[in-house]
Amino acid sequence: MPTAARRIGLGRLTHRTASMGAFVLMAAGCGAIGFLFSPHTQGVSAVGPALAPGILLVGLGRGMATTTTDLVQSAPPPEEVSDVTGLSRTAGYLGSAFGVALAGALLTTSLLYSFEAGVNGSGVLSTTQKTLVTRTLEHQVQITAASDAALRAKALSRGITGTAADELVRINALARERALTVSVTGMAALALVALLVAWRIPVPTRAAKATGSGREPPSERL
Repeated sequence: MPTAARRIGLGRLTHRTASMGAFVLMAAGCGAIGFLFSPHTQGVSAVGPALAPGILLVGLGRGMATTTTDLVQSAPPPEEVSDVTGLSRTAGYLGSAFGVALAGALLTTSLLYSFEAGVNGSGVLSTTQKTLVTRTLEHQVQITAASDAALRAKALSRGITGTAADELVRINALARERALTVSVTGMAALALVALLVAWRIPVPTRAAKATGSGREPPSERL
């Protein structure tokens, strides 16, 4: 974020403070998404406004987190800058890929278990219908979040209509909400772990600030 980078350049903000603030914002954004997102009770027209605060906080946090990359790439001596920059970018790409995979795994697993639990605990579906849905889930190659229309069409192809189809749509909507809540809660927990790691970023001493360097002089590292 340009504003944070400018304040760091002017000495009004440290990299540690900026990084910690970034992870606090991301954790708060994930928490806001999980708390405010409830389309089952809010209606479709309220989904966007409910997601907006959380997405805004996450975006602000990601913007501030770029200052950590600047710190890493400016820390090594000139002859090692290219190596450190390459390593930093590689770690960033790996972290992004791992984060997406982890969020997807949490979302898919929670979606599957929530939907199956809802089906088994339903008082509307018959035993035969519950068995049919369970077997369909077990033989499904890929489990993804399905829209209400897609689920209704799938139920119709299995001979489930009327009240039973409406019940499956309701269970599916609740499962989607719970799955998203679990996923963003996991991401918020990772952001809090990163906050603890950011706490260990060293703060430049006065001597280091005077020389314009983020590293401490050799005599002050001991």
